[in-house]
Amino acid sequence: MQFQLHLILFVMVYLSQQTCRSEGCWWCTNYKDCCDNCKCWKSQKYQKTIDTFGCDKNKCDDYDNGKCDKCVDGYYLKNYVCYLCTYPCIECSSYSCKKCAQGYNLSNGKCISCSMPLCKSCAMNSNQCQYCVDDAYFLDSSKTACKCNDTYFSDGKQCKQCNQICLACVSSFDVCSSCKNLANMSQSPINGKCRCNDGYYWNSNSCQQCIAPCATCEDQAISCTTCNNQTLIVNDDNKCICKEGYLSSPNNPYQCELCQINCFTCEDFNNKCTSCYENYLLNDDTNTCFCPEGFYEVDNTCNECPKLCSKCLSDKICIECIENMLVIKQNQVCKCSDGYFFDKIESQCQQCDSICNTCSNKQTCDSCHQEMNRTLDNGKCICQKNYFLNENQLCISCQSKEAITVEFCKYKDCNDGIWSYGEECDDANYSSRDGCFNCSIEPFYYCINKLLQPSICQKCQENCAVCEYDQNQQNSKCKQAIDGYYIENSTRINKCLDKCLHCKFTSSQCTKCRFLNISKSDINCQLCEYKQGYYSDYENNLCYSKCGDAILADIEQCDDGNQINGDGCSNRCILEKNFDCVNGICSKTKNPIPSAQENSIYDLYTKKRQVLITYDQELNFTQQFELNDELQIQMNQEANLNIFVKSNLNFPQENITNFTITIEIEVDRSITNASLLIKYLNPQLFKNTQNQFQEINFIEVKITDIVIISQSAQALTASTVNSSNYIIYCLLALLGCGLILGDTLQYLSYLYYINTVFPFNVNQFFENLNFAQFTIVQDFIKLDDIFEYNFDYDLELHSLTVPFKIKNQGMYSCFLLNFASIFSVFLIAFTFYTIAIFIKYKILSSEKQQSLKDQQSNSKFKMYYLILGAKLQHFAYQWAIVIIREFFYSDLLRIFMTTANEYSFTLGLGLKGLDFSTKFGSINSITTFIFLAFYILITFISFKIVDKKRYALQQFQYSVKFGSVVSGLKISKYQKLYNPLLLIKKFLFMAFLIYLYDYPIIQVLQVTLLSLTTLIALITYQPIKERLELIKQITCETSQFVTLVFFTFFCINDLIKFLNEDQKLIIGWIVISNVLTALFTQLVINSIQQWRYLYIKYEFIRKIVNKCVLRCQKKQLPQASHDVFL
Repeated sequence: MQFQLHLILFVMVYLSQQTCRSEGCWWCTNYKDCCDNCKCWKSQKYQKTIDTFGCDKNKCDDYDNGKCDKCVDGYYLKNYVCYLCTYPCIECSSYSCKKCAQGYNLSNGKCISCSMPLCKSCAMNSNQCQYCVDDAYFLDSSKTACKCNDTYFSDGKQCKQCNQICLACVSSFDVCSSCKNLANMSQSPINGKCRCNDGYYWNSNSCQQCIAPCATCEDQAISCTTCNNQTLIVNDDNKCICKEGYLSSPNNPYQCELCQINCFTCEDFNNKCTSCYENYLLNDDTNTCFCPEGFYEVDNTCNECPKLCSKCLSDKICIECIENMLVIKQNQVCKCSDGYFFDKIESQCQQCDSICNTCSNKQTCDSCHQEMNRTLDNGKCICQKNYFLNENQLCISCQSKEAITVEFCKYKDCNDGIWSYGEECDDANYSSRDGCFNCSIEPFYYCINKLLQPSICQKCQENCAVCEYDQNQQNSKCKQAIDGYYIENSTRINKCLDKCLHCKFTSSQCTKCRFLNISKSDINCQLCEYKQGYYSDYENNLCYSKCGDAILADIEQCDDGNQINGDGCSNRCILEKNFDCVNGICSKTKNPIPSAQENSIYDLYTKKRQVLITYDQELNFTQQFELNDELQIQMNQEANLNIFVKSNLNFPQENITNFTITIEIEVDRSITNASLLIKYLNPQLFKNTQNQFQEINFIEVKITDIVIISQSAQALTASTVNSSNYIIYCLLALLGCGLILGDTLQYLSYLYYINTVFPFNVNQFFENLNFAQFTIVQDFIKLDDIFEYNFDYDLELHSLTVPFKIKNQGMYSCFLLNFASIFSVFLIAFTFYTIAIFIKYKILSSEKQQSLKDQQSNSKFKMYYLILGAKLQHFAYQWAIVIIREFFYSDLLRIFMTTANEYSFTLGLGLKGLDFSTKFGSINSITTFIFLAFYILITFISFKIVDKKRYALQQFQYSVKFGSVVSGLKISKYQKLYNPLLLIKKFLFMAFLIYLYDYPIIQVLQVTLLSLTTLIALITYQPIKERLELIKQITCETSQFVTLVFFTFFCINDLIKFLNEDQKLIIGWIVISNVLTALFTQLVINSIQQWRYLYIKYEFIRKIVNKCVLRCQKKQLPQASHDVFL
């Protein structure tokens, strides 16, 4: 018994060992995953876990007496059991971490993750990376990001190596962003691919040349992708072979000879065909290809004849047709007989449908039988209009008796006494007022109609205009009520409000007004009384007014509350002659009165004067006349007069509000205290809107004195002006042949617009400077005529606010007109930029630069010109490079600053004449504001450009881009602001000229103060680097200031007359001398500057100068010594 118990116990132990799942478990009970005793206690190989009661292997590193004393890396020991360290800690104790995984940093016994991806180790604060995960990355300067090195790209997770052919790539292995700088390699990738040049292939880090006949190849020199001859093609083995239709030469397999015409392939010889092109047949005896019978040949192609043709010359000319009784030949074309069509599938003539005369196929007719009353409609033969198809499929007329039951025929016969579809009713009698007359339903009746039976008619309900019988309800329903009523719920008829002619749903919802509709987009009905002076006529649905009720209606000229004639308003409310009525009170009106005055004149020395006649009210011209014939004009002194008369009246215009007459006169001598006498020959022609004519027939106008300068003074002035021209022309040549006229010349030309009367010599001198203004384009193209006639824009009318002196020089307030010349300067600049690009990329190509080597010659004369041509090419290329490099933005800013005077002047005139009354005027005004904003923006940008540190302004790239703003200036705090402040000065100068024109003293003082401020700033801060340039600018500004001081004297003289003509001429000579001195000084300094520039820049000039110096020294031979005989 005891033995049996031991045996059972042994079997249970054995079975438990077989059922324990863990290899390291020595004993387990209850569950195969629940270990009670591990083998480690005996073999030191396993230890018992605390979670699953199983045994884990290799966690304990050292055992002593069956217990674990030390754990493997990544585990820590506690109570003889190894516990796993919490990731990312890879070495730890029971209470703290000792070592962290890659990408984590140990801090106070804890692992802190780096905030930067791809960072292998980061600083304690984890905001800066110390080094990246591998060599594929580099750490940026801020140490805040790991980026891919060159020849690597990022796939969003890691950096990967680029293709060997790429210098750098993006987003993918073979998407190159730049290419390696190798021979025969494209400079930049094409569609993300770096490729060798045509004729080369990529092999082992270099571009190798393809071997002929390969034009292009890949992978290998003989693996062709294209061939170098059009007669060759690439086969499946990437070899070049002759195309089909070509024969390889026995001596050279890549030399192909064209086979004979019509041969698809040939062998041995080009005329020995082995196969033919489509439809050609091969003659085995002659080895040639021919076009057989039943085909025709066109342009070396063999084409099949039309199906019904047995022989033909072309697809349109048949010689013989196939043998078939249904086939006929007509106009050299074989076709099926009428009533038959050619079936392409069966290749024979088939019969058409019986209703078709001719057809294309069984379902599509081409024509119909007229005798069957059919017409063609979309390939079908249908019954003609007013015919219908009966049961026998015949087309019968709708006028026949058989059509009486066909609805769409609308058969009508008012004599048969029965109703049909074409009748409103038919009550079988000819009586009226019984509801039906002449087959039409009479008003206020409805009829019950049944086919082929007489109609039964009855009267509609009260106030119903149109009603009908409802077959389903077996009663009548009103469809339309009479005027002034509406239908409610399809049964009741109610009255609308008095203001509605028609209404619906409710009495106030009008659909048509009885009297007035005061809404344009909707219906808003009102009684006539809504409108002033009107009354409602309910019988006739009309509005009427009552003359004499003291209420003025819009059809009445007046209403004084009575019907008495002769009190200003007649008994028919018509305004009587010589009366005007306001608010029912009539009074006599006054006749039109003309007034005349001389237009302001600023040149006493011109022989011309202008007189303007205006009226105090609107005029009405009822008949045409010639103005010159109606005015008699003369002067109260003896003088020969040339007279020109014009007005703003254009017949057949009748009413004109601002009627004016302009009289221009020209005399032949000096006059003082003169008056112009104007006599109206027919003053009754000039009437107001009340038909009252002008009673004044004589006007006298005081004329400003005319001073004729002596011949000697004129000659002296002319010679001075001519002499000054030489200085000006030389100055323009030094300033770039007129592209940049110089601020001095422009500034002086605009001083002419100071509102004062200049002496003769000053006036002539300044008129000579007008060319310095940018008005070339509008003068040459006559833009003012284009604007007036093409855009119907009256420049004179919209330029009334322009100052007289400016307007007298042909200037208007239209910004688009005045801006044309400035635009032309920018256009010329863009032209030069385009030429520079053309020179760089087209003319001076690398092949042409190599032409000098290819044209070596023994002729010195020829070589001299070859070398000269190469130098010119080199000079043009260098010029083009400079233009392209500096055009954006430096050159554009330089042009803007050069044209700033004219730009500001144009803006001032545009803002002075803003006009939103016309479409063109609105466009012009909006454009003015846009360009004003642009000027302000450029000025602001100029300040931002110079608002940089010294080292930034001296950088080469910054100098190339914005050098025109700071070029030649000192770059201290205030001196570098010179050019931006100059833009503001130019704008203020033009604003003072234009907007203070009517206040001459204030105008000239403000301009003088502006000049003085500029002069003081130049002397104090000396912003210009070059001393000569600084002296030139100070000299010019001093001259301008002195000139303005004398102009101030002229303005004061206009008020108090303290100078006579001789004294004014003397001051004028002082002004001219001052200006010429400044211009001459500028000419001398510019000449020195230009000479220095040329001497430094061009070596050949230095050589010429040195040769001249040497020659001069050789002429001074050394003298013999005086003590030779001593």
